[in-house]
Amino acid sequence: METQQELSIPEVQQRILAMYDDVIKFFNDNQIPYLLTGGSALGGTRHHGFIPWDDDMDLGLLRDDYQRFVAEYQPQNTQFQLKSLEYDANWENGYARVIDLQTGSINQYLNINHGVFLDVFPIDHLPDSKQGQKRHYYQMKILDVLRNSKRRVGYRDDESRLAVFCKESLRIVLKPFKISYFARKMSTLAQKTNAKYKNSQVMSLYIVQGINQQRETNAASIYQHRQKIQFEGREGYVPTDVQTYLTHLYGPQYLELPPVEARKAHGHFYLK
Repeated sequence: METQQELSIPEVQQRILAMYDDVIKFFNDNQIPYLLTGGSALGGTRHHGFIPWDDDMDLGLLRDDYQRFVAEYQPQNTQFQLKSLEYDANWENGYARVIDLQTGSINQYLNINHGVFLDVFPIDHLPDSKQGQKRHYYQMKILDVLRNSKRRVGYRDDESRLAVFCKESLRIVLKPFKISYFARKMSTLAQKTNAKYKNSQVMSLYIVQGINQQRETNAASIYQHRQKIQFEGREGYVPTDVQTYLTHLYGPQYLELPPVEARKAHGHFYLK
């Protein structure tokens, strides 16, 4: 470990921006509308760029555009690589990720070492009814719990002994399954749900509901209309009604900085 050169947050962000430039060129050349989502939408709105302590980037595409992206995008920079289930049968996420091959990473809780990355999520239709949305949320949440049980390597200090025992027991039971098995189940569920409710007036970053719960489930118009912003001196897009989007995701005080103890990164990144 002593021979690895750890990257600072600004260095990580500069590498992400290089990937962003590569991906955005593909979107612009092919007239594919995209959105900054999650923390990237918050950073673009509040800081006109990255949240100062953030070490990843989130983009969203409507499902048809997402499928085109994973089918056609090839990084112009050979330092980058697209990871998705369409290219790698052992990929561990139900969504795509562009990674920096020159870097590695350490996560104390999950067995993840993809290095510096940029996530691209599909945006899918969900049922119009609240009951239907909740049912589909639990279907995705269960699959995500199973997936994370397979890649768990550590536990937080505040987790109870019972919680750790249950998670360890589940990990043992799931030993015969690959992590990619659950990632594919999640992807299939999202695609089938989108196709079934393609005429609904509700959309979500459904594939990551295991993380964000139902906080990114919104009226379809939230994701279908966008406005241009500046992100680190570059062009970026967020929902036109970004206030509604961010309020639903982070609460009405989203423009206020969180306390220092809540400013967390995803892991430690280093040059290989």
